[in-house]
Amino acid sequence: MLCEKNNLAHDLQEPFRFLVDMAVISLVESGAMETKDFIRTENYNLRLKPTGARKIVNEYFNMLNKKK
Repeated sequence: MLCEKNNLAHDLQEPFRFLVDMAVISLVESGAMETKDFIRTENYNLRLKPTGARKIVNEYFNMLNKKK
């Protein structure tokens, strides 16, 4: 049963994935993301610190609320 709940959550988030990708690309291109916004794990993966996550969330909301 737990697997089905996870699948539903993934299905619901998929239509919004490209918006988050656009927010990340925008922040990287503008130079707003800094190395201090990430944690490098022992496997050399990057994870977001709260500061980096907040930047992405703010950029995402700005994109959604932007008047055309």
